[in-house]
Amino acid sequence: MKAILLSVYGLAITAVPASEELCERTTFVRASPGGALATFRQLETTKQEEQRGIYGLSAVTVPPAGWKVHAVTIFTSPSSPEKWVKVQRARLNVVPKKGDLPGPDDDPRHGREVKVSVRESGKGVFAVVASDLDLRLEPGNYWLGLTPIYEFSTHGSAGHLLATEVRNTRFDDVVRSPDADGGTQPLLRQWKALGPRIFAVPGEHLAIKIEGVAIRRGTIVEWPAEEGPQAKQIHLRFATFDPLAGQPKVPEELAARPTGRLWIVQARGQVDQPFREALSRAGATPLRYVPDDAYVVALAPDAVETVRRLRVVRWVGPCHPAYRIDPGVFSDPIEVSLREVGMAGRRGTRAEVAAKWRERLGRWRRSQGSVSEFRRRERVSPQSFFQWRKRLAAEEWPVREPAGARGAAFIPVDVVSADIPRGPRPIPVEEDSGAWLEFSRGELTCRVFAAGSGRAAR
Repeated sequence: MKAILLSVYGLAITAVPASEELCERTTFVRASPGGALATFRQLETTKQEEQRGIYGLSAVTVPPAGWKVHAVTIFTSPSSPEKWVKVQRARLNVVPKKGDLPGPDDDPRHGREVKVSVRESGKGVFAVVASDLDLRLEPGNYWLGLTPIYEFSTHGSAGHLLATEVRNTRFDDVVRSPDADGGTQPLLRQWKALGPRIFAVPGEHLAIKIEGVAIRRGTIVEWPAEEGPQAKQIHLRFATFDPLAGQPKVPEELAARPTGRLWIVQARGQVDQPFREALSRAGATPLRYVPDDAYVVALAPDAVETVRRLRVVRWVGPCHPAYRIDPGVFSDPIEVSLREVGMAGRRGTRAEVAAKWRERLGRWRRSQGSVSEFRRRERVSPQSFFQWRKRLAAEEWPVREPAGARGAAFIPVDVVSADIPRGPRPIPVEEDSGAWLEFSRGELTCRVFAAGSGRAAR
């Protein structure tokens, strides 16, 4: 893209640069093979003179030296296309990224109201376009979203399509409904990352297209820098790190084997077709993109050094199973347990860890307080607390079984179906005797023992 200088009758005229696609995420996801397109519900409407809505914002990284945004487009699947094309307004939100999530004061209801047009862009897909925005974005990370403003009686409804194979994002999209969707979605009163906790698949993003002009300044240089605070990073759900500066430690149980065939390869420059061809010639098969400018590849261990020596490659490292763990999939206790799995390598030997837990349990007994209160104060998970209490109790007071008694044992089970019937969710129950999961169906209530002091399940 270049500006063109023309001379007409002695006057210098500079042609305005044409818009380009600055960001496009339009590889739509299907809810099931051959089924309907997957969507996320977002809207703004007014009920009883009260502004309500669910607002979804996309994660966007603006490179040097910034963008001039002319248009923002989101892609939707409407229930009544003939009504949906009548939508004329939307709420535009642009929130600079200062933390893992936008702040409580970043109220999406206060975003800029803009005019939009709706047109069919594909079979069953309708683009909602806000144009003539004249929006300048400085280099950095943002959350940006366009939320249609509509009334069900006039416009029907539509879901925001989800996209996969997104190669230009470093962090998660976010969602918020300040009014909790009329009180039906209390989880969304505050900002949440788009992910498993709100019924979205990890790695999926809101479908969006941003058009405008990428501003050029002076000499074009590679970005990010090779070294220093602006160097390229590897952005994973497990961690974000510059692999040349250091790599995160992973629990031994979740580390890649030396014979593993999954590797991460980061490009020295941008990932493009010549880079992918160089990988293929060296024996690597790109599987999926990882920001910044990297791929997870299938690669035989004996070919790793060949790839590492390529001039276009910045770094090659194993793709540990731990890297695939999504913090939104597991609850906080699981994250704590994973940290403790690797504690032997980072905080001391297993004997030292056990000694710390003896001291901790001693403090709990002396406190004479509840388990819940003590756990919150010590910041430990229910699983860790009850498992260590049971383990240390067994060491100090071994259970002597009557002659002929049969001890507890693991028994094999067969998984006969991957289909889990929908029903009431288990309710976590915590007592001094241990942690339980309680299931109810009809008049039958069942408790499953999770961890505790060894008492029989009821």
